[in-house]
Amino acid sequence: MSRVNTLYENIEPYSTGYLEADEHKIYYEECGNPNGKPAVFLHGGPGGGGSTKVRGFFNPELFRIVVFDQRGCGRSKPHACLKNNSTWNLVEDIEMLKEKLKIKKWLVFGGSWGSTLALAYAQTYPNSVSELVLRGIFMLRDKELKWFYQDGASRIFPEAWEGFLKPIKQENRHNLMDAYYKIFTGDDDEKKMEAAVAWSKWEGSVSTLSHKADMISSYSESKFALAFALIENHYFVNKGFLNSEDQLIASESIDKIRHIPAKIIQGRYDIVCPMETAWELKKNWPEAELIVAPSSGHSAFEKEILMNLLRQLRNMQKIINISFIGMAACGKSTIGKAVANKIGVSFVDTDLLIEQKHEATLEEIKNKYDYKFVRDEEEKVILGLTSSNRIISTGGSAVYSAKSMEHLKKFSKVIYINTPLEIIMERIDVDQKRGLAVPEGMSIPEIYSEREPMYQKYCEIILDGSKTIDQLVNETIKQLHE
Repeated sequence: MSRVNTLYENIEPYSTGYLEADEHKIYYEECGNPNGKPAVFLHGGPGGGGSTKVRGFFNPELFRIVVFDQRGCGRSKPHACLKNNSTWNLVEDIEMLKEKLKIKKWLVFGGSWGSTLALAYAQTYPNSVSELVLRGIFMLRDKELKWFYQDGASRIFPEAWEGFLKPIKQENRHNLMDAYYKIFTGDDDEKKMEAAVAWSKWEGSVSTLSHKADMISSYSESKFALAFALIENHYFVNKGFLNSEDQLIASESIDKIRHIPAKIIQGRYDIVCPMETAWELKKNWPEAELIVAPSSGHSAFEKEILMNLLRQLRNMQKIINISFIGMAACGKSTIGKAVANKIGVSFVDTDLLIEQKHEATLEEIKNKYDYKFVRDEEEKVILGLTSSNRIISTGGSAVYSAKSMEHLKKFSKVIYINTPLEIIMERIDVDQKRGLAVPEGMSIPEIYSEREPMYQKYCEIILDGSKTIDQLVNETIKQLHE
């Protein structure tokens, strides 16, 4: 399955559950490939919850996708609960979930508040993180909070800002976060709901450069808004529960994660989390790559930002190279094509490369020259292959060249399809001209007996060729992440 600028097809989770911590039951789900590269998605807010749409950032054939709803929001229980709900509670939840799922390391993807949480987690547990993908950088510093909730963004979206001001009396507008906090912690439930919708709607109104009525509507839904507004405000008036406002961006904190490959995707015209913060993070963390979407705002689903996120995640899928070896008719080409098609990489058949070079079949080439010439040509073809995300099916005689085998092992996993001789015999018509690179008169059992020890010698993995194609394809994909 391959995508360029669009989300992967949404799929249902293969596993769901609740992680219990303090009085919270934290919803989580796993999607994609159970044997794939582990990746965890950290949603925004705090209090935004993980939508089903975010599964689509990841190739489900290659990633083991973990999405969870942070304390008090989404499908987690109790709803809108602020007790034992802090940045450091969430950091511990992430690590507990990783251990519960028996994951050693995972890619951590977080946008907006999710980028804050991702940095806090990575700096606390650097050995648990394989890569970081961060979007819309937010550090909860005073200047960032005042920009969005007091004076700044209000000047760009004045019509939406009027709605944000509405629940607050004129005399209390000198500190809007504090004024909202008093409503959210008060006893007037009707006023609390009115304020929650106004708070949430404000963010939904400015998260994209172009007007998105559906986004504003979803942010205004009462249940979502209550958790979103109360939890955000709770975190923001407490300055994210950080020791200092520069804690996550300070050089001594970045030193803990400099070794982790990191990509930062930032919309140039992000009104919610302005570009300045991403730029300051990049200056303190030159090892990370900052990618600016020049015509985008805040949302992960804006076209440019989405394209860059998908591209970076594709690039983090590991360089996938597999070389299949084995007898003629063992299934190398059939399995190789199926694997390549399923995970969205290219397929190369070295026999076909030789035939294309000479504009003749292997049998014709062998007859014109001899079997040794065919082996030499295969060696030349294999030595010309490089690491480039591909599945390679070699000719059965490739193992006669130690140089070829050592070359393949440098950049690929060499998998031997060990198909029993009786099945090989059934598949090969004795009269069929297959262009086998062997001396005239050599029988299939003799070829099998001679080559089988060489296949064993050069392979890294052995698959049982008597299994079905589907089974062999799934086993091959599993090997990509081990």
